[in-house]
Amino acid sequence: PLSNRATGNECIQHIERKLNFDESKYFGLKYLPRTSKSNPKNPPSPRWVELDRPLKQQLSNLDDLSVYLRIMYYVANISVFKQDLTRFHYYLQIRNDVIDGYITVGNDEATTLASLAIQAELGDYNPNEHTVEFFREFYLFPEALVQDNDETKHQHNIDQLSLQTIQKYKSLAGMED
Repeated sequence: PLSNRATGNECIQHIERKLNFDESKYFGLKYLPRTSKSNPKNPPSPRWVELDRPLKQQLSNLDDLSVYLRIMYYVANISVFKQDLTRFHYYLQIRNDVIDGYITVGNDEATTLASLAIQAELGDYNPNEHTVEFFREFYLFPEALVQDNDETKHQHNIDQLSLQTIQKYKSLAGMED
């Protein structure tokens, strides 16, 4: 376990040991500061942990002491990563950033990315299994692309994007990492 005097760097080194992860130079730690009392409806933006300073100094006035391993440096080509684990964490964060709306995409990009994610996670398309109904259980698209106050329209938007995604997914048969 980490001591209460541990720095951000020591926390990352702890993560490296726990996960057998040695390409942390592309990653940093983020935390969520408190909501401002002067503007409680505006959620705070995540902030980077200063890696050379003790975590206790940076997180001492927070209710939630969670820190998150996040990409600090995006790369043009993932072949710079030597470990599958690094590529996996990189993929997960980018996937979540798209779904959470931190990276903005349109319908075509969203369905392409969703089809690639499905291919990577599930393998080749199976018409008996991989239906619109099956994919309703997955978070595949940014909320901004599917949101509607009418729940029926909301579901229709998801279904339409899912149909487009399935068409692209079918074409990826045989594709591996």
